[in-house]
Amino acid sequence: MDAQRFYGRKEHDQAVRLIPSDSEDSELEESDSEEEWTPKSEDLPDDNESVDEEENEDDEVSQEAVPCLPRWRTPHSANITDYPEWQASLPKSDHINSPYKFFKMFFSEDILEVVVEQSNLYAIQCDTNKPLNLAKKELEQFMGTAVYMSLFGLPGTRMFWNKATRVSQVADTMALNRWELIKKSLHFNNNEMRQRENIDPLHKIRPLVTYLKAADNTNE
Repeated sequence: MDAQRFYGRKEHDQAVRLIPSDSEDSELEESDSEEEWTPKSEDLPDDNESVDEEENEDDEVSQEAVPCLPRWRTPHSANITDYPEWQASLPKSDHINSPYKFFKMFFSEDILEVVVEQSNLYAIQCDTNKPLNLAKKELEQFMGTAVYMSLFGLPGTRMFWNKATRVSQVADTMALNRWELIKKSLHFNNNEMRQRENIDPLHKIRPLVTYLKAADNTNE
């Protein structure tokens, strides 16, 4: 087999047609043969520099839009003495009542007698074999210790008798068991007298509320 016939003629054997120099194809070939232009690193802008310039421009715009207000700072060592002074004076009283006197203005012997009677009655209604036998003096002691306990804010009433948190003003006045028994039996009205129709929502403390309102009008 003739290899020349199978593969064809070589390139130098083929007649090459010359392209005239003044044709447009020569220019295209020259342009294709030229190397592609690549920008230099000096011609390209730096991304970081462009971002910084944009941020600076934004800062300048924001500073121009918002006016700068002066900041007044007071030195730490400055003593501020320019404050108004109260020029008036309290009226002098010829007689100053004691706390017990103010307490008796609202809780007189009459209302204490009602509380003692109703508390003893409720204890008998609960258990006839365990009467309370409460007296007015003991009721005053109970109410006094209850008011005094509110000044401490302990989480439990038994802590006033506890050895670690004992308060002598309370523990020495009344025993713990007696104090809790009075608290359990304390009543201001008879539960058996409560009507089934037109029930008063304040029935249990109605005598106390009525008396306090009358005492308030009298003291005015």
